[in-house]
Amino acid sequence: MGLTEPIIRQQAASAIQLVVQMARLRDGSRKVSSVAEVTGYSDEGVEVEEIFRYERTGLDESRRVVGRFVYTGFRPQFMSRLQARGIELPEAQVFGSE
Repeated sequence: MGLTEPIIRQQAASAIQLVVQMARLRDGSRKVSSVAEVTGYSDEGVEVEEIFRYERTGLDESRRVVGRFVYTGFRPQFMSRLQARGIELPEAQVFGSE
């Protein structure tokens, strides 16, 4: 089709808003490990900023991985749309457990 690599990067960056990454943990379970916003593109590739990441804190009594989600402090560009829908990011840096 004659699309160059920079054009493909630009199209990907404009079409994808969030990247949700899953990981298989040591206990065999899968969890969301990262939520990041696509912020743009450059010659090196699509640029992303991580919003949340899963931080492992240990194992429970049945040897399953436990942890929490950590807010990185990055305010996504779509924050105003979230607020218009009544969704606020937590003030605390760490929240929840799983």
